[in-house]
Amino acid sequence: CSVTDYTCTPPLAMPYMVQDGLLGQTQLPPGAAGVPVPEGFDGFVKFEVLPPTPNTPPEDLFVPDTYYMGGTVIGDTQGAPLLMIQRRQIQTIITQSFQGVDVGAAQSLGVVAFNVYDCDGNPAADARVDIRVQGREPEGVIPFQLPASRIPLAQVPGEPLFTAPSGGGGFLNVPAGTVSLSAYRRDNVLIGVFELGSVPGEISVGSIRPAYVRDANIAGAPALADN
Repeated sequence: CSVTDYTCTPPLAMPYMVQDGLLGQTQLPPGAAGVPVPEGFDGFVKFEVLPPTPNTPPEDLFVPDTYYMGGTVIGDTQGAPLLMIQRRQIQTIITQSFQGVDVGAAQSLGVVAFNVYDCDGNPAADARVDIRVQGREPEGVIPFQLPASRIPLAQVPGEPLFTAPSGGGGFLNVPAGTVSLSAYRRDNVLIGVFELGSVPGEISVGSIRPAYVRDANIAGAPALADN
């Protein structure tokens, strides 16, 4: 999808069926899957899980993920971990991790998740991340840390968000529009700025890195925890 078309309508290519351990006929490591994109592509890939039957209950459907490359694709590219969850699971997560939050209202807005990496490509723990939507500081968003378990830890709304030891974090209740994320070290030195789109009912995923990192490869990305 084009980086300027957050709803991905229409997509730039036909749908591609992702298969575990394969990219076309090319074998990949177990647990990895590949998506073919043109050399030099700098947009996002939208992941959707097909329902097992036409009558699958809405709560059993998976929440779409949009993965922003964050740079141009050059040769073989490795992305950060991507976790897809069912709507019933996200309802449980919101209830358990974000006490007092209106689940229905939260699901009608967007979720932004990210990892921050330093100049050596390592996860940047304790990095402060600021969010702007359409150039303004949004009201009502709820920051959260995203540890290796990928189970969010809600932070206090209105206070600065600092990343978990995994370098992960995110925001719940993000209104639709262009989202700008700025990551800083504790000494207020800028690490990097990243832009992506927030779409209601979807999870937008990206990686914040120093500006001189011009390609989409994240070879140092940590694997998802087993739990």
